[in-house]
Amino acid sequence: MAENGGMSHPGAKLLSMTRRQHRGLLWGLSSGLRVAWWGLIGFISRRYFFMEVAPWVFPVVGGLFISTHIGKDIDWFWLVIGICIILVGTVPLGIRAYCREHVQKGLDQQDARERVCLRIVSNLVPQLPLSGQGSLAQRISLRNRLLHETIMNLVNSAYPAKLGYRITFYELGQDEEHGVQLRPLVSRGRSHRPSTHAQGNEAFDGMMELLNGSIESTSKSDVRGHDYTSYAQAAVSRGDALYGVISIDTNAEIALSESDEANLTPIADVLAAFFFAADPGNRDQAPEFYSEVQH
Repeated sequence: MAENGGMSHPGAKLLSMTRRQHRGLLWGLSSGLRVAWWGLIGFISRRYFFMEVAPWVFPVVGGLFISTHIGKDIDWFWLVIGICIILVGTVPLGIRAYCREHVQKGLDQQDARERVCLRIVSNLVPQLPLSGQGSLAQRISLRNRLLHETIMNLVNSAYPAKLGYRITFYELGQDEEHGVQLRPLVSRGRSHRPSTHAQGNEAFDGMMELLNGSIESTSKSDVRGHDYTSYAQAAVSRGDALYGVISIDTNAEIALSESDEANLTPIADVLAAFFFAADPGNRDQAPEFYSEVQH
């Protein structure tokens, strides 16, 4: 109880907001501003006539306004109008340079991530012969260790949490009532924890379509209503044996794309080999969960 007879301060409820709530509020604000900024940039950049003509026409028109109103008596109104017209003409040049820098930054990051992912795969492949040796417990232990190391290496080297990335392996299994679920077995990256997805959930349906479909990976940008704005996923499966989905999501400005799918696919294929060695039976339907959840 408080010293003032047990009465709580009117602002106590506001002050009692958790750090997660504060982070969520700040993230929502920053995400909204980022979406608005890129929406404005996109709107202007899609006006091709303006982008091509404005840098040539507006400075000429603005220069005429300025030159015809500067003399013994300066007409400040038309002078300001002329300067504003010239500035409007420079907007496309600034946007073009900004977008070019943004695209180049994205390409550089893609190249770096591709090299890291190839290195991760090259480190996993030599251990494949070990996946079929030893007892079942030893094979499961090897699979779990390599799964955790792979997720950690991706976060530490290719998709850092400080840039808004989160990497999760969703394991396919059944709950206590034998309902099929995809739950986050291992998750690393930004602090917001992923959720378990059950039947009827949009994310669950998308992942199951990936596991049961003819494609190995998928990606989506401009995602709304979640704590991320884009994602890339790859199925961890081998034939009819379905193990789960490895997923990267982010709220970063540069959206995840097909290149990130390409980075995940070979990693998912190698992980599937270790899962198959730990559980060689054909898993054509969801089994009981057999792994401890790690966050």
